[in-house]
Amino acid sequence: MYLKLAIKEREKHKYIFMFIILQLSISFITAICCVSVTERQYQRYRSLKPVISRVGWFIDSTLGVIYPESDVGTGISGKDVLQKHLKNTDIICTYSVLANIAQDSWEPEMETIVYDRELVQAMNPKMAEGNWLTDGIRHPEEIEAVISQNYYGLCAGDTLQLVPYANDGTKDAIPIKITGVLDEHAEILKMEYSKPMVSYHNFIFDTENADKPILILRQEDILRLSEQTLSPRGLLFLLYHQEITDAEKKENEEFMESNIQIHLKEPLSIVKEKSETYLQNQTAEILPVLIPLIVEPILSTELHSINLRKKTPPKFVTGKSASSCRILR
Repeated sequence: MYLKLAIKEREKHKYIFMFIILQLSISFITAICCVSVTERQYQRYRSLKPVISRVGWFIDSTLGVIYPESDVGTGISGKDVLQKHLKNTDIICTYSVLANIAQDSWEPEMETIVYDRELVQAMNPKMAEGNWLTDGIRHPEEIEAVISQNYYGLCAGDTLQLVPYANDGTKDAIPIKITGVLDEHAEILKMEYSKPMVSYHNFIFDTENADKPILILRQEDILRLSEQTLSPRGLLFLLYHQEITDAEKKENEEFMESNIQIHLKEPLSIVKEKSETYLQNQTAEILPVLIPLIVEPILSTELHSINLRKKTPPKFVTGKSASSCRILR
């Protein structure tokens, strides 16, 4: 009987039912989008949480390390300089490589970023073709690389060369194997200057906003195949060990100020705090949109149901006359 009533009322008020279904569909799609956006933000934060949850410093260094006089001319790398002078500190960073990128006699203009293993593992960017950099060595005699969308037509399978700045012809260029091409909107770890500074979202960079193609390499590949010095530049995370003393922290900070060309500096505790605040604000911005979209269809359905009960003859529902229904009541 109730099914017959529902079918009859649907036919009588089909436009109302269509409107309610449309409301529910829009609310459902919007809810999925909102949840997806929120989950994406949390996923970004979770990937960097192991780093920014440590005690230490984040430094944005655009020009790298200034060598102490005792280390000038020794051939020691910039990271080794930091590791030598910073007490009880782990270093995770991005690098620039002191070499040209070429293809035969042609040198394409591009930005080169070299990542430590921890940063490679923290990322899983969307790929247009090929694969992201993995832990395994698939090309033992080549440096593996991933490139962003580019106007040179470089794609997975192509080969470039890493040519030392001071190449006198005695050393061969190191081949670079492109194993993948990033999606147009792929996100990588690179400083993004947007307020509020500094939280995890400042480390996420959309490659669509790059001025020129970006070539991404792994630090371990370069150290394995080349003697080229890598210069820490860009994102620099200095992570203190638990046993570090206050005196060592003070000594470390003095060395940072003197020997790292700092563009921006923030304690990791503040970065974590701002990251959590940013996440909360992102969620708070979505809820005022999401809640009305969920509540409105429910209210519309309930109001229509109440209106329907008022207009439905008692005899249709109970099978008895109106006077009998009054007696029963």
